Amino acid sequence: MLFSVIIPAYNDMLHLSRLLKSLQDAPCNDIATILVINDNDDIRDSEYEALIKKYTMDVKYYRNEENVGVKKKKKRGISLSETEWISFLDQDDYVTDWYFKCFIILKESIRFRAATKRTAYTKDKLL
Repeated sequence: MLFSVIIPAYNDMLHLSRLLKSLQDAPCNDIATILVINDNDDIRDSEYEALIKKYTMDVKYYRNEENVGVKKKKKRGISLSETEWISFLDQDDYVTDWYFKCFIILKESIRFRAATKRTAYTKDKLL
């Protein structure tokens, strides 16, 4: 199972560093991280690239030509992702051991429902 983690980031190297470290330390070997960065004057591309090189994960750096906002950065991350599963994290988030275990449990649950032809319910209707 391969995950893409989309991180719309802007101007906060300290928190981004903590997030990347927590992703690297997570017990999931199949993480493809896509890092989408807004254009800004305070932090140069070379500083982001130097931070990213500290980690052994597959981190991809993309820079928008202008400040497009979080929604458009997430859409761009989705279009760049090549994986079945996508997670969005903000640069001031961090993950624990259970973060990716929850995805694995969810995927197994979906596979079980499909195999047994069970249905899923929401509060108002059948899915």
